[in-house]
Amino acid sequence: MNLNSEIINCSGCLILPNIFTGLGVHEVTLHTAGRLTMELNDFQKEFEAAQQSGNKIERLNFLWKLMRSPYTEYHYSLIIGKDTDNEFRNILWSRFDEHGEEAETLLISKLIKNEDVGFHADILYYLGKIADRRNTKYKKETLEYAKQFVLSSDDDLRDSAIIVLGWIGSNSELPLLVDRLLHDTNSKCRAWAAASFMQMNFRLKRQGSFVSEEIVFPALRQAIADEKDYFSLGTHIISLQEIAGKKWLSNTAAENVDVEKIEKAKKSAVNFLEKWEEINSVN
Repeated sequence: MNLNSEIINCSGCLILPNIFTGLGVHEVTLHTAGRLTMELNDFQKEFEAAQQSGNKIERLNFLWKLMRSPYTEYHYSLIIGKDTDNEFRNILWSRFDEHGEEAETLLISKLIKNEDVGFHADILYYLGKIADRRNTKYKKETLEYAKQFVLSSDDDLRDSAIIVLGWIGSNSELPLLVDRLLHDTNSKCRAWAAASFMQMNFRLKRQGSFVSEEIVFPALRQAIADEKDYFSLGTHIISLQEIAGKKWLSNTAAENVDVEKIEKAKKSAVNFLEKWEEINSVN
């Protein structure tokens, strides 16, 4: 998964492009009972043709039909299929949630039964994305798995868990994110931990609340002082300024790892945190 732009450029929710706009995608004829006229063997033939051609529009047309079909388990089998290339896999993931509660139930079952372990990072990520968009049946279970997997030795699994905590966690989960921010050996995981503070704050603000500055600001002060990876450092600063309502660093400079601008912004961020600590230590 390429998460950089999704995390750095978030504005309170994850916005995905409408991949079907302007493609002239046609709808498949439906039976009166609501089931697609296409059978599984027809889908398989179209899948194999789209897989072989590599044509994006052909693949999106296939997805458009599949996501409106009753074949949730078949859709999932293509996602995890060893012959599915990564580009096509991402396309198939992008609309798997169109199968509704059945899709969510299938995904959570893979975690409960410990099946398809190699895909657990993706499964948790998409469960979190679904839970972030709406109040779902398995939101509580998804959060519990994120709290469990955030301590995994697998970098990808921690990545997903950290991001999901930002999407659906609360101030109660902040200590887990602080731990990853300050102690994770993977620089991207440290970056996502800081970004998750920001993502959580966006969501809580819509609900009339905020992340706890008493937890987040001291952690970010230490992280900004200690961080050696400039992409992560830029992300820490972006997160801090969004929560504090400041502007020291542009998203573009952070994404492009503009060292000079990041170092300049670091000084401003440190000054802000030192003053914040002075004021709050007196109070």
